[in-house]
Amino acid sequence: MEEEDLASLSFETALKRLEEIAQQLERGTPTLEEALALVEEGLRLQSHCRRLLEEAEGRFRRLVPLAGGEVQVQEEPWPLAEEEE
Repeated sequence: MEEEDLASLSFETALKRLEEIAQQLERGTPTLEEALALVEEGLRLQSHCRRLLEEAEGRFRRLVPLAGGEVQVQEEPWPLAEEEE
């Protein structure tokens, strides 16, 4: 899978492809070269999924609950405890 194709994948699509790769490898049917290609693709997909999860975590941490059930997005990250001193 090309890098630009990988970058356009949603988390769910990338995870589904990772599951497909795992199933193929578990069946033990690929040749050595095919298995290596699958492992390489799987590692790229894993990295992509990790990056998407880290981005989602960052977005989640910026959400600030307000009174009345409203939510505000904090534009600037909260200062670290060390920076507040």
